[in-house]
Amino acid sequence: MFIIHRRTKLGREDYGGIRSKFYFSYGNYLDKRKMGIGPLIAINIDQIDPLQGFGDHQHRDIEIITYVLKGALTHQDHIGNKVTLQERGVHVISSGSGLTHSEFNETDEITEAVQIWIEPKEKGNDPSYTYQNFTQEESLNQVLKITSDSSRDGILKIDQDIDIFILDLDEEHYKPFKMYGNSVLYIVQLEGESYMNGNQIYAKDAVEATEDVHIQPITHSRFLILEIHD
Repeated sequence: MFIIHRRTKLGREDYGGIRSKFYFSYGNYLDKRKMGIGPLIAINIDQIDPLQGFGDHQHRDIEIITYVLKGALTHQDHIGNKVTLQERGVHVISSGSGLTHSEFNETDEITEAVQIWIEPKEKGNDPSYTYQNFTQEESLNQVLKITSDSSRDGILKIDQDIDIFILDLDEEHYKPFKMYGNSVLYIVQLEGESYMNGNQIYAKDAVEATEDVHIQPITHSRFLILEIHD
């Protein structure tokens, strides 16, 4: 299987100060062909205007991974964390029995961030928060595994058997991404243009595959790659 999800077919919502694109059904956007992949239930890209954001709200029994594409995003929660993610920063919220938090762009420029929602293996655990700010050098022309299940070697841990990678590729660097076992790949072209298995892919397009994916960038490109293990 190799399916291209074009950026022109994404769900969209304007909340006033926040504009969101949805790769799967979310909120008021419903597409019965896009109901998630196993425990992966949401990938959203939010553009947040200066001094705007999401006020205090609670999550339960969901793993939330946020990756900052540009700008900065400040997280604050009821268990005592206040952290500002810079561009390429990642945080993991394991909301468990309940975590109340807010996220704001406290700068004078637009922030763009990817938000991923994953159902955990176990419900009702104590809530937790982890983060790390990464650099471009760490993912330049090599895959950087930013999150994984605790049994794997990702830098940040989630309670589910899904690996999440970031990859930056210069124009001259070809990269094959090989499947392991009965997995599903979901790849979002965050920036730039590329060929994947001979198909031209544009910024904010996504590819869903159950076969090896061969990536040849046309311009400098940045990718979000999820490997959902069976």
